[in-house]
Amino acid sequence: MVFQDRVPDTLEIRLASRAGTPFRILRADLDGGGFQLGPVPEGEAPEQVLRIRRTASAPARAVLVLRCSGLEETLEVPVVYVPSGPS
Repeated sequence: MVFQDRVPDTLEIRLASRAGTPFRILRADLDGGGFQLGPVPEGEAPEQVLRIRRTASAPARAVLVLRCSGLEETLEVPVVYVPSGPS
């Protein structure tokens, strides 16, 4: 997930199961600074949406770490803010 512009400061990540079966996000954490995780959806659904808000004004890096039902491993998503052009 890459933030390049000052606006918008919030992006969504959509997670879906391959088979279209409902799943639940058991845990979601941001490892690193410069970003804020929105509310984690409750309950099971075939698709889940998470919102990440950029709070950094300078380049920043973090990792979104997800634990979902039906997955043995955690899912790790890099989150990066790389401003494009002059600020």
